[in-house]
Amino acid sequence: MSEMTSFAVNDRNFARPKGRFLRMRDLVAELKLSESTINRLHRRGEFPAKIQLSPNCTGWWECEVEAWKESRTRTSGHH
Repeated sequence: MSEMTSFAVNDRNFARPKGRFLRMRDLVAELKLSESTINRLHRRGEFPAKIQLSPNCTGWWECEVEAWKESRTRTSGHH
């Protein structure tokens, strides 16, 4: 129990719920981008940070992906 409390206090992302997580398959379906493109954008720092959910599982906050999509729409000039 104390371990979980410590984790929640020390990890600012975990302490403030932001909605639901999206997995890679969700991103591919939603964004119509390949896994390779998403990973490339992430490595370049051009995509929201992924969160390690477990040793073999990562996800992205849905609200951060939505904000990223909005920023891409604004910079590309499309509505």
